[in-house]
Amino acid sequence: MKQLAPWLIAAVFTSGCSFSPAIPSWVGDASSRPSADAGLGEDTGLADAEADAGVQMNLDAADIDAELPDAEPNDMGFVDAEPVDLGPQDTGADAGFPEDMGFPDTGADAGFNDSGVQFPFTVSNVQLSQHTFSGRLVARNYCVFDTTNQNFSGCSEEPTSASSFRVSNLVNGLEVLIVSIEHLEVSRNGVLEIQGDRAAIFLVDGEAKIDGLINASADLMVPGPGGDNDTICANFGRGSPGSARGGGGGGGFALSGGEGGNGTGLNAGGAGGFPFGTTDLIPLVPGCSGGESSSALGGGGGGALQISASDKITLNGRILTAGGAGLGGRFPSGGGGGGGSGGSILLEAKDLDLKRSGIILAGGGGGGEGAEPNRQGARGEGGSFDDASPAPGGDTNNHEGGDGGDGGAGLTHAESGEDAVPGPVDLGGGGGGGAVGRIRLNASNDCDIHRDTDIAPAASKTANCP
Repeated sequence: MKQLAPWLIAAVFTSGCSFSPAIPSWVGDASSRPSADAGLGEDTGLADAEADAGVQMNLDAADIDAELPDAEPNDMGFVDAEPVDLGPQDTGADAGFPEDMGFPDTGADAGFNDSGVQFPFTVSNVQLSQHTFSGRLVARNYCVFDTTNQNFSGCSEEPTSASSFRVSNLVNGLEVLIVSIEHLEVSRNGVLEIQGDRAAIFLVDGEAKIDGLINASADLMVPGPGGDNDTICANFGRGSPGSARGGGGGGGFALSGGEGGNGTGLNAGGAGGFPFGTTDLIPLVPGCSGGESSSALGGGGGGALQISASDKITLNGRILTAGGAGLGGRFPSGGGGGGGSGGSILLEAKDLDLKRSGIILAGGGGGGEGAEPNRQGARGEGGSFDDASPAPGGDTNNHEGGDGGDGGAGLTHAESGEDAVPGPVDLGGGGGGGAVGRIRLNASNDCDIHRDTDIAPAASKTANCP
């Protein structure tokens, strides 16, 4: 127990007269004594209720509370730096502050939001305190998630509270739709198809189990969710158009896109898109579309997808953000469109368990074939859904228009489109292949990746992942 404050003792013994302070009736009676912060709202109901127990005349007035756990007058300033707030989640004084970052409770409540949800790591691209977790997302059959209209269709279970959805703009200009849920599951026969203008981030307060397919890929010239963002792709990754009969360049991302093939005459193909983004996917970025030709559209860029789970992510199934295929040139002599680049996939959790049958792919799409006078060029193939094989470019036997370049896959660079066969006949050049995307794996505790898990391109990852 602390003694009476020095100034009070001095007042008694230096005074020339007798002094008897009025001792409150509750001194010595714990059952009737008010709590240390009586009358204040800062820490109501939290652990400060007994912080000053046993200290006579501690009314939290002026500086009487000095050197005690609440080291400021009247607890003003949200001090509580000591074990006073250990455990609860700041429903009082600090409620509403982002994870208490920069505030005195940084030790006690690190990683919490103001609803008590805790992730044992710093979540990428998300301010955790802004999100409310409710509902489950379960796909046992075919389920579509539309990030533009913020809705699900065909799912076995889906979040229904509006508070589970939040639109946010990342620092690079990418608009994302963040869905905060308590469980994510895609069964063996289930498909979660993600489409729309916004990238998708799933915040899961618990476990995510993926035995089926999550697909955030482009569909031909239609980008995946958030793909071909104008702010990002117009300056870096989008393939350039071909001139007249030239093929379009492939979209770039982790690597450069393939160049478009030249058409006959002085008809140059478009340049491939440049590499951009960072290996940790902070901020998250999508794939970019291939360049168009005078007659054919380029393939769409793969989408941007992030799954962050406070507990565990288990993968037996597939997660895809493939780039779209470039279309074939139209006769009489159009060049082929460039393939779109693969998108991004960021998985992070306390524990990652990627099984032998797990597949994570972000391959680029193949470029379209150039046309000849009497025949349209063939379109390329989209990025692979099955393995690390490159997506073939458009190629028709006995065709004189330039073949489309193969898309990038794994460690394979995207191919350039072929030039048209020289001669007196006008022919289109092939579109360049789209580059690979990026994959990132973060685990704060255990990271188990089976040696046969198919991840292409190779993922960047935290040091504890094999």
